[in-house]
Amino acid sequence: MTEKCSRCRARPLLSPMIRVIGVLWLTGCGGCVTPPQDVSVGLALKGSGDLPPRLSKDGHELTLSRLQLTGTIELDGKQFAVLTGADVPLDRAWTVLAERPLARGSYDGVKLDLTGLALDGRYDGKDFHIVASRPRRRELQLAKQWQVELGKPSALSFLADPKQWMTSNEGSGNEGILDPEEEKTAEGLMDRFVDSIAAARDDDHDGVEDK
Repeated sequence: MTEKCSRCRARPLLSPMIRVIGVLWLTGCGGCVTPPQDVSVGLALKGSGDLPPRLSKDGHELTLSRLQLTGTIELDGKQFAVLTGADVPLDRAWTVLAERPLARGSYDGVKLDLTGLALDGRYDGKDFHIVASRPRRRELQLAKQWQVELGKPSALSFLADPKQWMTSNEGSGNEGILDPEEEKTAEGLMDRFVDSIAAARDDDHDGVEDK
């Protein structure tokens, strides 16, 4: 009878071990890469009971109808999405800006880096379209971490107050409606928009931070 070499004798012992390692890898053990979860980031309008947003003061009437955003969104320092004229109809309380898979884990910081913004509406019966192209960045910390878990679709919202976009003296109680035809209105639009936003986990898209 021919004696088996050491390599042949070891093969039956190694094969079950290889099978076990394969099972562990497939079930997510042993530090392997786990699949991401689809999530969305959107823009929610604060105080969205009156849509599209309308303002009336000192004999002037303003209605906002559409917003377009160009720039990038980052989560905890990593790029999440590129916005290229992202269209936001202002007759909706919530609009998705980007939707894609995201690695599971905890996120507590979001950054909106804008390079362009356009706003459409009507002022005293005349249509207007104004553009802001001065870059502006806003970094926001979430009050509670955004937990991204497999099998649990979730969303993050930029909460924006549209009544601040076309008014002066925000928060003073004496806000005046800005004339879209005046050059300074377009010059300050980017700042007014960016300063109006906050961020929160908002799975139900109601513009209120989830508990």
